[in-house]
Amino acid sequence: METVAQYFGSFGTAKSEALANLMPAVDAILEAHQKGDYDAFLAQITPSLAQKISRQGFEKAHKEASAELGQLVSKSFLGSLKDKGNPRLLFVATYAGCPSEVLISLTFENGSQPPKACWVWVE
Repeated sequence: METVAQYFGSFGTAKSEALANLMPAVDAILEAHQKGDYDAFLAQITPSLAQKISRQGFEKAHKEASAELGQLVSKSFLGSLKDKGNPRLLFVATYAGCPSEVLISLTFENGSQPPKACWVWVE
């Protein structure tokens, strides 16, 4: 099986370096999503993404997700992709209330400091 190169953009040249830079933001985003903390979520994302997510939309998504998923039990890094020059991190997660594994996709704006997500998807 051929190994695919990982893309981490400005956040590191190796997986360990990039994840050390990005995991605090990943964890903060997932915690804000799980708790329904819109302000904490906004602190971790780019202004362009914030314009697309209203407080009402975030709260609605939080209610639906918490009812369906429950608490985050675990997550494992799958890999990273290049998305229009930005690194997209993929994780597989298990949640207490969901019998299926869940895919988490977060894209970070290359060069942002601290790292800011420009795309977040939990499915």
